[in-house]
Amino acid sequence: MKRQDDNSRLVEVFTGLRWEAELVKGMLITSHIEATLKEEMDTTGIYLSPVVTVLVNEKDYDVAMDIVRNREKDESKADS
Repeated sequence: MKRQDDNSRLVEVFTGLRWEAELVKGMLITSHIEATLKEEMDTTGIYLSPVVTVLVNEKDYDVAMDIVRNREKDESKADS
């Protein structure tokens, strides 16, 4: 019997502040990509700040990254 590939491994597609991560997660869910958040604490600076990572199933990685990259392009155009 041939073993099927396990595509249930979660991979990171975005890391940022909570509001940014929630926005990215919402965009992914709207595009029918299941996404979850993982919260950590960034202690590299003077202040502790919550760092939130958006995770998706490995099988959805390429499509999710396209969505994240397009968001970043749109954001940089708005800043110009």
